[in-house]
Amino acid sequence: MVAGIIKDAGGDRPVTGWRDGLRPASWRGLACFVEDATASGGRRLAVHEYPLRDEPYPEDMGRRQRRWQVVAYLLGRDVLTLARAFAAALERGGAGVWTDPWRGEVDAVVDTFEWGQSSKEGGIARFSIAFLEAGEAAYPTLETDHAAATAAAAAGAAAGARAAFVRGFSVSGLAEAAIDDAAAVVGVAADDIKAAAGTVAATANQAAQWARAALMLAADARTLVETPSLLADRMLALLGSERLAGLTWRQWLAIADWAPRLRPLGNGTASQTAAMATRRAALAALVRRAGVIGAARAAATGSFATYDEAIEARTALATRLDDVASGADAAEQASIMRLRGAVVRAVSDAAPRLPRVLTLEFAGWRPALAVAWDVYGAQPASVLGRADEIAARNRIPHPLFAASPLQVLVAGITKNAGGVLYG
Repeated sequence: MVAGIIKDAGGDRPVTGWRDGLRPASWRGLACFVEDATASGGRRLAVHEYPLRDEPYPEDMGRRQRRWQVVAYLLGRDVLTLARAFAAALERGGAGVWTDPWRGEVDAVVDTFEWGQSSKEGGIARFSIAFLEAGEAAYPTLETDHAAATAAAAAGAAAGARAAFVRGFSVSGLAEAAIDDAAAVVGVAADDIKAAAGTVAATANQAAQWARAALMLAADARTLVETPSLLADRMLALLGSERLAGLTWRQWLAIADWAPRLRPLGNGTASQTAAMATRRAALAALVRRAGVIGAARAAATGSFATYDEAIEARTALATRLDDVASGADAAEQASIMRLRGAVVRAVSDAAPRLPRVLTLEFAGWRPALAVAWDVYGAQPASVLGRADEIAARNRIPHPLFAASPLQVLVAGITKNAGGVLYG
């Protein structure tokens, strides 16, 4: 006989034989005795047998459902009452916990069972039960990859913006002076973009790289204007490259707003001024479209702090994309509206999972910790951190003196520890 140690709720106790290691059997908490128990399992195989081929192919489809065949019995003067209760528990729907003396607890469902009594064995009821592994109702789910869908729509909108620019910026058949004027338009745009780099770029290194690329664009302007498609590619690369990775949707809209504010050019003849105005409008439209497209892409892939910010972004982007589409031809308009639909769906899907901003109003001064307890008292462990969050969000000079109104973040409607409703 091999002795050992097992652990139970009462601490360590010696095991002097295999019987001491058995666990009390039960189904849904109702105790029983087990006479025999067998388990079965294996793999689910789809066996493929082919004509004129001796070797079959067993395709493994995963683990087979585990099964337990149990012979159990109940004892006692009121065995009939116990047996009826046990049978009712076996017939109850859904999964339950079967405690097997040898195998421990398993989540199982009852497939079939039989029970009976004999006049030869008074006071005993025997059950033959077939248990099946419960498993989980894990059905395949379909989720939209909003970032990928928006990126694809953004690529289509960028292609439409490129085509519109090529049509509006053509210098075919123009004199050298007119081509020089077109290059000057590009140079002014590049200078303005370079000047704005420091105000939008997230880091100094990012701003320097962006400004350097704008300088190279200005230096190559005379060559690029003769091939508007190459100019469009360079401009879109400047406004959509990894140099601007990490920009928020607000920063991208700031880029879009530069286009209408390009510095005026010098005086010229009426025809020169009209031609330059046409090319300037085409370039401004390209920059504006690139900024709005970048904002849509950032909104679909970026994270919002609050529900309110997400809804603000959705409204702003829908409005800006509508404005861009209103001045586009039919083909470009369709690509812009596809982008609009993609980003609206992306933000609408993310928004409901975000906390909302709630404005609290009260008289006098209150400690931030007291405000946090009023709002988040149902989760006491988070109150201290929430107090710091309230102080930071509202820029409170001293956490003991928080003045109304205060902004707090809540997940929908919240009831605090005192029963007050927020949200």
